[in-house]
Amino acid sequence: MTFQFREDGYFNMTKAAKHFGKRVQDFFDNMYVNEYIAELVLVFNHADRRELIQAKRGGNHGGTGVTPSWPCSSLVGWT
Repeated sequence: MTFQFREDGYFNMTKAAKHFGKRVQDFFDNMYVNEYIAELVLVFNHADRRELIQAKRGGNHGGTGVTPSWPCSSLVGWT
């Protein structure tokens, strides 16, 4: 699978998760992931996790995207 990035650089986790038979919510329910997100907020000087993760419901344009500053290598073990 080729991972797709939006024009603004955000990575679509929903499409990737579906490809591997996973749910994005399962990823975010993991306590280690939440600790990692808290560290990313600090390292990249974001106000909160909403600056790292964008979730949008519905249709062809829905899904969960993560910021371009999110290291994609952190997603490898999840798949």
